[in-house]
Amino acid sequence: MERECYQGKNQLGFNIGINNVPQDKSSNKNLKDLLGAFENSYRKILEKTKNETAAKIIMFEIFYLSPEDISNRGFDVSPYNKIIRKLAEEYEAILVPINVAFKEAFRRRPNCRWTTGDGVHPSPLGHTLIALKFLESLGW
Repeated sequence: MERECYQGKNQLGFNIGINNVPQDKSSNKNLKDLLGAFENSYRKILEKTKNETAAKIIMFEIFYLSPEDISNRGFDVSPYNKIIRKLAEEYEAILVPINVAFKEAFRRRPNCRWTTGDGVHPSPLGHTLIALKFLESLGW
């Protein structure tokens, strides 16, 4: 998880969780236990960041755009995003609500390609949406 971060001058951003979703879905483990482990791991990273830096923490929701998933995997990112939102509030982090942004963008422009066809990896247009939502979340 520590590799999935973006460091700025006085900010440190985390985009963590999408890889957990398919792994957790395909495991035979209890989702509640898996979500607890996800939260504990994320919390450790946030604690380390808080204790070792003066950086403002930025946290990205994870997104899944099911209408663009040609494999119809049916991922549910909502319990992970619930944890991310809870931790963002707890650590006074800036939250970048990209799941909301992708759902709204698809609702408004369903003929655009927001992902590469898997509902998870952004297309160039999807990357632009993330960048705009990121800047908006920073108050630009």
